[in-house]
Amino acid sequence: MSDVQTDDIYRRPRAGQRAVPPRTAADAASAGAHQAPRDEDRADPIREDESDEVVTRKSRGERSVEWNHVPASYRRKGMDYQWFVTSVMNEPIDGSVLAEAHEGGWRPVRSADMPTMLAPGDKSDTINRRGQRLYQRPMHLTTEAKDEDYQAAEQQRRDRIQGALEGKPRDAEGVGNIRGVRAVPLQIDVQNEIGAYDTNPLRR
Repeated sequence: MSDVQTDDIYRRPRAGQRAVPPRTAADAASAGAHQAPRDEDRADPIREDESDEVVTRKSRGERSVEWNHVPASYRRKGMDYQWFVTSVMNEPIDGSVLAEAHEGGWRPVRSADMPTMLAPGDKSDTINRRGQRLYQRPMHLTTEAKDEDYQAAEQQRRDRIQGALEGKPRDAEGVGNIRGVRAVPLQIDVQNEIGAYDTNPLRR
């Protein structure tokens, strides 16, 4: 059977059916031109970014500074810097903590002095990051505070030694002996020596 005969067979209507003229490409294009597109067929309009900023990203390895790093160019000579907690889980802490820092000579760093420490769009007067605020104070006040801490630690050490020499129990004030160890006063008998020998290590 030839191709012509085959086409005639498929186009020839069966018994009881009306003959349908063949549909051409021109007919399909003409029919689609009068049909309005459905809402779901419409493509979203292309929106152009109103900002001219070119957004980039640095990898974790390229981020060379930590969030709490204070650039050397911002550090004033003779000043010390420290972060103080201002909130925990987005809840502000007790104000007495910051009041104690204020009494210790610490003052918040103004954002105008370190503008790049603020996030883009942040208009805060102070520098706040991760629930902490950056403070500063003269270095000589920090030196004084460190000396006081050292003296307090030394006094505690002396109190513990003195309590051990006097045989005070473990729970006595100024004594921090190990559990299960009883303090025994030290006694040294020195012979064939001229003069007095003081066995108290606190007087050496």
